Amino acid sequence: MIVVTRAISAARALCAWEAGAIGPDKDCGYEGVIVKAIAEYGDNLYMRAKAAGMKAVEILLKGYESKEIGLTVKQLETLQDINKKISALPDDEDKFFDWAVKEYKDLVPNFNMKNYGL
Repeated sequence: MIVVTRAISAARALCAWEAGAIGPDKDCGYEGVIVKAIAEYGDNLYMRAKAAGMKAVEILLKGYESKEIGLTVKQLETLQDINKKISALPDDEDKFFDWAVKEYKDLVPNFNMKNYGL
């Protein structure tokens, strides 16, 4: 679901604000709620992104359970799958990196770690 992906990008928005970027108030968009949930992870962009995704899923599931938002069966199944996958990600960034390379190296055409300075 795109809303979870957008929430994950709030980790980068927080970095930008911390570096002095200015823009809309942090509470006027979806970022505000997510940023408050991820700020505790300091400079760890990976953990901020993981926490943002988990928070977005939590908000959506609570909204669904309280009947504040409606989801189709397919949307609910997808959200539950996202929750399962995000929760299963390791907290250690190096372990995540190793997992991601193994998982995606054969799926991404022309993947070469050297292209990423790795």
